[in-house]
Amino acid sequence: DHRDLPSCPTRCASDLSVHPSGGASACMNSNSCITVDNGVSITNASAKSVSSGTVGMPTDGKGKPTKEISFTIEGNTSDVVNVTIGPLAIANDTIFYKKVNSKWFNLSDNAGKYGLTVDKATGIISFNIKDNGELDSNSTQGTISDPLIVAQKTTSNGTGSTSSSSGGGGCTIGTSNEIDFSLPLFLLLSLLYLFKRKNQAKRRA
Repeated sequence: DHRDLPSCPTRCASDLSVHPSGGASACMNSNSCITVDNGVSITNASAKSVSSGTVGMPTDGKGKPTKEISFTIEGNTSDVVNVTIGPLAIANDTIFYKKVNSKWFNLSDNAGKYGLTVDKATGIISFNIKDNGELDSNSTQGTISDPLIVAQKTTSNGTGSTSSSSGGGGCTIGTSNEIDFSLPLFLLLSLLYLFKRKNQAKRRA
C-alpha cells in the first residue's frame, strides 16, 4: 500500500519526487506515473492488467504476465534514457520483462546489464533504454516505445507461485497418487523364502 505517497498528478508536477534528475513525467493512472531523463518527453503512458492469453508467455518460462505498462519516449535519445516507474505493487515473486516484438528480455535476471533497480518498499523501479537498442521496438530515430511486462514467478508446472505470509518457501509432501507395491512384494518374497527353508529342513529330517 503506497497511500503515503502523493497522487500521480502531484508527483508529475514535481518530477524530483520520483526521478532524481527531474525530467518529464506522465501519469499511467491516478496513482502511478512514468518519469524519464531531462531532454526527452514521454507520451501514451498506460498500465493495464494482462494475461498470458493477451501477451503470450515469456520464452524462458519463468514468469506469468499480470500487467503491461506502455509508453513512448521522444526527443534527444542519443544517450541511454533512464526510466522510472511507480509506485507499483511489487511482491517477492514479481519479475520484470521487456517484450520487443516477439522477443522477451528478462530484466530481473539481467539487472546489471539493463540498470534495473527495484525498491519494494516504495514500489519504484528504474531501468535504462537506448534508442534503437535491443529494448526499443520502434525503429524511428528519436522515438522509443515498448511495453514493460510485470510478471509473477511461475512454479515448475507453469502456474503462478503462491506467496506465503511467513516468508518461507512452502514444501508439498505426499502429493503422489501412485501406489507403492515394493513393501508387500518384499513381505511376500520373505514368506516364500521362509516356507522354502522350512520344507528343506523337513526333508533333511
